[in-house]
Amino acid sequence: MLTAIGQWGLPAIVLAWMGRPRLAPGDRYARDLAACWLAGLVLAVPAIVSPLEVRYLYGLTAALALSAGAGAARLQAQGGGWRLAGWAVVLAQIVLGARAIVEAVVVRYRL
Repeated sequence: MLTAIGQWGLPAIVLAWMGRPRLAPGDRYARDLAACWLAGLVLAVPAIVSPLEVRYLYGLTAALALSAGAGAARLQAQGGGWRLAGWAVVLAQIVLGARAIVEAVVVRYRL
């Protein structure tokens, strides 16, 4: 779990939770997104019990991004304080992403 928070950022995980798929009859998008999350949970088991490094987080990044976008849209649609909270979480994720880019360029990719 700490690896996921470090790789994606807590704001993205909060947005993804808000945008988690809610299955409704005939909603193929929610069904497909739920299948991606289920596959990630299945792949998390070998990562937890195995000494081998399993990169299941990479496979879940697209599902997380889609869920986070849906979560931001859901907060935006609710209006009022929820809209402001949504913007605050999106801004926090932007700051974390920008910091990670700067760190990668300045620290890890030095010649």
